[in-house]
Amino acid sequence: MRIYMDEQKHNIETSEEAVVVENNHKWYVINTVIGQERKIAKILKEDIEKFKVENLVSEIIVPAETVTEIKRGKKVDVEKKVCPGYILLKMELNDKITQMIRSITGVAKFLGRDKKPVVIPEKEVMAMLNYLSDISAINTSHRLEASYLAGDLVEIKEGAFEGFSARVESVDNEKTKLKVSVSIFGRETTVELDFKQASKVQE
Repeated sequence: MRIYMDEQKHNIETSEEAVVVENNHKWYVINTVIGQERKIAKILKEDIEKFKVENLVSEIIVPAETVTEIKRGKKVDVEKKVCPGYILLKMELNDKITQMIRSITGVAKFLGRDKKPVVIPEKEVMAMLNYLSDISAINTSHRLEASYLAGDLVEIKEGAFEGFSARVESVDNEKTKLKVSVSIFGRETTVELDFKQASKVQE
């Protein structure tokens, strides 16, 4: 089982049996109390080991990125949740594991319909993980003339979310960057792009 708290991957445990069983695993999302994602992920890992169901859960991911902020005149690295209140799980769903997860304090529900968890497409999960891996490697060495306004609809041309539609939230002409809203797991999430990574869509 692997638990990822951010863009750094921490291998906790992997067995040959788990690798075989993982082929039956699908991605699901649980909705949690905002601000308690790490705590709940830790409790979940402990419960999985306690009840010996490691073969049913292969990955636990708290989507987050590290950003640099200025506090009291100094640069500090802080963690920013990409999807606050969400934890991603790669698992084999059954009544036992579902009941165990729902019993954890702070877990509100599985993302789904009519109380039934829905499988999250692999494409969306991989886009999220690629975004976390690539965000610090985006090339911003060249400048482009701004032609975007807040509210514009754009298509993402490069990067983890290539092919996704997004709505411009803000434009930074100095840094040639856009903040756009992308629908991920049915929820609007803000991501940052270079001007060159998007193109306007006629509405």
